[in-house]
Amino acid sequence: MTPSARIAFAKYCLLRRIDGQMCLIFRVANQRTTPVVHVQIRATALLKTVTAEGQPTFVYKTLKLDV
Repeated sequence: MTPSARIAFAKYCLLRRIDGQMCLIFRVANQRTTPVVHVQIRATALLKTVTAEGQPTFVYKTLKLDV
């Protein structure tokens, strides 16, 4: 049996400018009683954009994380 992670995300996140760059700040918590080891974290944003033809569309963008 492979152990499964039990993590919780905060209900709200924060989008603010830090040192001239827009930053998305969110919290993640371990819900297990034992520590989490060898953690890999990835974050992807779904962004609304407009094509050259003027059509609205959505694109996925992998976010660079600063942990």
